[in-house]
Amino acid sequence: MSFKSSFWQWCLRLLAMALCFLSIREAIAGVWYYQGMQATYQGELTKSLLLLECAKHWGDDDLHILYPLAQCRWFLGVKNKDALLIEQALDEFEKITREYPWYGRAWLYLAEGRIYLKDMTGTKLTAPEWTEALRWVGKASRLEPGSAWVAYHVGVVLLSHPEYRDPSTVGNALAAFRKASKLVPRIYLAPSLAYLWKRSGNFEWLLKITPRDYKSFKILQKFLDKNHLWCYRPFLDAALREFKADLYEASCREADQYWVHNNYRRAYKAYRRAFWADQVSSRARVGMMIAHEALYGKINWDYRKVLEEIFEREEDIQDIVDFLPYMNPIVNRVKDPYILGLYSYHRGRWQETIDELETATAGKKYRRRYLARAYAEAGQRDKALEVLKPAMDEENPDLRELILLSEWLPSRKSQIDDKIKKMTKRYYSDKNWRSRNPDPVTLDRNGTVGMEVNLKPGWSSFSIPMRGVASGKGYYGYVLARIGRDLVMSFYVDSTRWERKSFDIFTTGGKRWLSLELINGTEGPSPEKGPVTKVGMAAVQ
Repeated sequence: MSFKSSFWQWCLRLLAMALCFLSIREAIAGVWYYQGMQATYQGELTKSLLLLECAKHWGDDDLHILYPLAQCRWFLGVKNKDALLIEQALDEFEKITREYPWYGRAWLYLAEGRIYLKDMTGTKLTAPEWTEALRWVGKASRLEPGSAWVAYHVGVVLLSHPEYRDPSTVGNALAAFRKASKLVPRIYLAPSLAYLWKRSGNFEWLLKITPRDYKSFKILQKFLDKNHLWCYRPFLDAALREFKADLYEASCREADQYWVHNNYRRAYKAYRRAFWADQVSSRARVGMMIAHEALYGKINWDYRKVLEEIFEREEDIQDIVDFLPYMNPIVNRVKDPYILGLYSYHRGRWQETIDELETATAGKKYRRRYLARAYAEAGQRDKALEVLKPAMDEENPDLRELILLSEWLPSRKSQIDDKIKKMTKRYYSDKNWRSRNPDPVTLDRNGTVGMEVNLKPGWSSFSIPMRGVASGKGYYGYVLARIGRDLVMSFYVDSTRWERKSFDIFTTGGKRWLSLELINGTEGPSPEKGPVTKVGMAAVQ
């Protein structure tokens, strides 16, 4: 073997040994790094710091080790109010900005850290230092424009010192919070709201950073409830009702497309998403039922009550009319003459409606009117009048029955119209309220009061006097008003004098249950000292 070949063999061996040594170093660094990150996730910062320092010793100045090490030192310094640890962390972040100048988060930590140290030591932040911090913040924003984390912390830094809070800085801060909240609302919206409220107490700022969608407004609603900011809830609830309606409609349209193309599984999921947005309206509930039927056959739960609610909810019938033929096997399995009668009525099968409703229980809510209409549509007006005539002698019949009688009995139209007029504008006294509370006109401890009202088809106006009694902590009551299960209005009752709360709704008429619910009645030093709301004589027109 020649000297030349031996030399190259030894060179290869040395190279292999060097590579092996480097691989071993990287493997050891990797082990320390993994254990250090695990300790960080578990909140063991001191242990994590030691492990990550070992990883740095074996792994040199790799960014993936330097950054979590500096971050861990920062967290530990902030937690223990240790200025030395924070200074060391900032030195490491500064090193990262020199060796990896494209890494925006390090620039942001420099700005946040310098400001935090000044605040911790009670030293006033000078204008040049603030200008330098703004330069670092701007650099971080430009380097990582798609990072929600960077955007959130940019907002935090910009609003950290009120003395430098000019309109331009405020605008940039709100834009940064809005960006973070839009990118990842589930993570960054709630802390952004908390920070802004703590720094400003400005509800308009909270609205500006909240994305205009249903889920984001639900996060804002939860924040307001947690912080007892009930005075802002009426505006938010009105917006939420609109967002909910939009989400419901969009999900139903998507589901309808899947249904048309026989993709029943996706149709079911989209209808279910619509249902969670609005658990009262009929279209999503019917869609879920027929999609489930198409996927799995027989529905294995008792849906009698659901069908009754769907067919009695006249406001939604036009939304489900195309689904009615597909409901035939579902309805027939119930074998309930009242439900079968309602189903036949909505399908225009008058004789079937008559046959079923004649055998249905007499006290059912819509039986008499639907039976009379079916007789009339079948050309049997005398029998229709015979069914409805008892309404003329009743004290509080369904107004829609009187309207039909006024149309069908010209000889008594004047008398019937007078009765309708008297019933249309009514004052319901305090005694009409019903509640589990011994005092039926008092809402406390998340209580509910309600009464039955009788409405004409179309628009109805409600006016209810209320007055508030503050809790031991100074909170007033927040009241939700519902017609049946539909939330129609909400009120913050912060006046100790009687004030009328009014709202208008559109219905198909008839007897409805009006309910008022106090949702923050236990917000006091004790449940006995929570806010209380008094209600008085309701007027309905």
